[in-house]
Amino acid sequence: MIEWKWLLRTRVLGGRLHWFYKLRYEKSVRHRLGQIRGELFWDIGANIGFYSLFLSRNFSKIVAVEPNPETAATLRRKTQGTDNIAILELALSNTNGPTRLYTQREKFCLAGFNNKNGSDSLLSQIDYKSSRDPSNDRVVQNRPSIQVLQRRFDDLSAGPVDLVKIDVEGAEFLVLEGMRGSLKERSVKRVMVELHNREDKTTLESLFATYGYAIEWVDPDHLFATSP
Repeated sequence: MIEWKWLLRTRVLGGRLHWFYKLRYEKSVRHRLGQIRGELFWDIGANIGFYSLFLSRNFSKIVAVEPNPETAATLRRKTQGTDNIAILELALSNTNGPTRLYTQREKFCLAGFNNKNGSDSLLSQIDYKSSRDPSNDRVVQNRPSIQVLQRRFDDLSAGPVDLVKIDVEGAEFLVLEGMRGSLKERSVKRVMVELHNREDKTTLESLFATYGYAIEWVDPDHLFATSP
């Protein structure tokens, strides 16, 4: 059976509805991040570069992290001519070395926002449980995988970071575990995390509270953490 939401997105969401979606896409997140300016922004889970490009004038340097080779190639094409965006073709996690990236082309994408590899993850199984739309709860598993390189944020970043955005399809806690040193030292000033399972809200809040960050839910699925 074809889910009506997939049908809506693939068959109906075009033309006038597409520009409407563009106006609404993560509106609260865009509003909050658009107010931030600084030297360095890490876009973890950059996909084809929506936020890297959106914030390209706000930061002196942007590091866009995307492990899928096909998506990274698109990211490079889209950011040509933007000299302050550096692309790292790897995954951020809690350890260093090779790992598997579980990937399967999705049924839809929206040009300019993502591509059909938008649900790539380091997790072999993702329990999608959005606070925004519980009716769309689903489990994604049994997908093919490719080998990619994974690194810890703490091993790549030295010095202050003004903003980190994390959207990694359920693997956000792996990324954050690899950032513990930076969080403890508060060298990362602000973090925006998309949480893919609402049952982990308390765990995410507690993690940032441990390091003294102030937290705010800017929408049902995005937590914004700020260092004192």
